[in-house]
Amino acid sequence: MTPAEILAARARALAVIPDPEAARADRRMIVATIGAQDYGFPLAQVHRIVPLGRITRLPHAPPLVAGLASLAGILGLVFDARVWRDLPPSPLGPKLPVLMIGPTSRPLALVVDAVVRYADVPADLTAPGPAGSWLVGLTAERVLVVDDEVLAADPAFSLALGDLS
Repeated sequence: MTPAEILAARARALAVIPDPEAARADRRMIVATIGAQDYGFPLAQVHRIVPLGRITRLPHAPPLVAGLASLAGILGLVFDARVWRDLPPSPLGPKLPVLMIGPTSRPLALVVDAVVRYADVPADLTAPGPAGSWLVGLTAERVLVVDDEVLAADPAFSLALGDLS
């Protein structure tokens, strides 16, 4: 084989044929309500949605921390999306949905008021947030589209249990 044939064979072997179904899933979002506002969380960045269940409040925790809970077998801090958006704290109950979002190595557990629906992320978002912001943009239906990875990397959500003493 000539070098050109070898390179062509490697290119064919490494070529990725786009999966239309996977591309469609990448353009989907889960719409959740926080207060009176709808927020869109891209489906590709939502690991799971679980009911809150039992939660333990933690002394000396900042208001953003709703408490400690076991969510689908994972013990960790749960953050209150209402406090994140400068609203009164959530009235925590066992049926409130918790979105587990962000990087798989360290997902962020965020309790929201309700999960409303699935929707497509439109290509023509308006009023994008500043560079590096959690706000990707606003849909025509007034849904704020969130970049879950940027949100999960926010220092406000990076508390460790040792930080609460």
